[in-house]
Amino acid sequence: MSPNAQWIMAAFKLSPSPDTDRLIMGMRAVAVLGLAAIPLHYIVLKRLLAIVATVRAGDPFVAENADRLQAIAWALVALNALSIVIGVIAKAVSTPAHPLRLDAGLSINGWLAVLLTFLLARVFAEGTHMRDDLEGTV
Repeated sequence: MSPNAQWIMAAFKLSPSPDTDRLIMGMRAVAVLGLAAIPLHYIVLKRLLAIVATVRAGDPFVAENADRLQAIAWALVALNALSIVIGVIAKAVSTPAHPLRLDAGLSINGWLAVLLTFLLARVFAEGTHMRDDLEGTV
């Protein structure tokens, strides 16, 4: 058992058992996946900020916003997939003596957000195309 495993056991008030090592490894894996989620959240927030800037400027229906929404949708796909993996890990390492309860796993709301974001990206792309066609006919 490594020194940081002893610290984890003390911090979470875990008693030594054969399942403790597996639980600690599972918590480490979840922590690594949590770190992997940081750049995905950055992608979402950075693009949302750029979309808000175009709304403030009074011109939200630009091709870049459709692309930004598409990128947000793909980042949400990855975040939802990570949540499922984290939920599976938590379930695999959890025991009755040491339950690992995480708010992770399959989220219908998360996948609905993915679908709606892809749809919104398409709406923005069509809106941009329609505006360009209208400007061309005037």
